[in-house]
Amino acid sequence: MCYAIPGLVTAIQDKVVTVEYFGEHKTARNEIEALKLGDYVYAQGGYIIEIVQTHEAESVLSVWKETFF
Repeated sequence: MCYAIPGLVTAIQDKVVTVEYFGEHKTARNEIEALKLGDYVYAQGGYIIEIVQTHEAESVLSVWKETFF
C-alpha cells in the first residue's frame, strides 16, 4: 500500500521538479504545464500526477505532522 501526501514544489528545471516532504527533497517528472513554484502536488511513481489546492494540502499535512512527528 502507498500513501500519497502533498509535497511542496521547490524547484522546476525543464520537466524535472524538486518536491519537499517534511524537509526531505525528492525529484519527479512533470507533464502538467500549469505547475509553478510553491504549488503543492501529489507525485506517484516518480511523476507529478496532480496539483493540490493549498488549503487541502495544509490540512492533510497538519494531520500527518500530528500523527507521525
